[in-house]
Amino acid sequence: MMQGGIIDEHDFAQLRQILGTGQKHLLDAEHIFQATAQALERDTDRLQAGFACTNRGPLGAAALTTTGFAIDRELTARLLGFDSVVVNSYDAIGGVDYALESLNALSI
Repeated sequence: MMQGGIIDEHDFAQLRQILGTGQKHLLDAEHIFQATAQALERDTDRLQAGFACTNRGPLGAAALTTTGFAIDRELTARLLGFDSVVVNSYDAIGGVDYALESLNALSI
């Protein structure tokens, strides 16, 4: 069925048994279920893409002028679980990418 998707073949076979024995109804339910599963998979892809775009640490940006402390922004971002840092301090404090990416993915 779907490689690396939301549901594997074993689970789908169990679902087919649960849905009933009427072949026509099973086929209708199978198409509906597959369409729903594929739509959910696309939603998941959009959320993961949004996370990848926004998973950047703002630590050290401070109030526009960056921090006066000698910190390793790459190290602190990595320790806090971010993939990288927001390079521009103005972008770090004024950007709303995290909200827009999430709203975009969830609104579809």
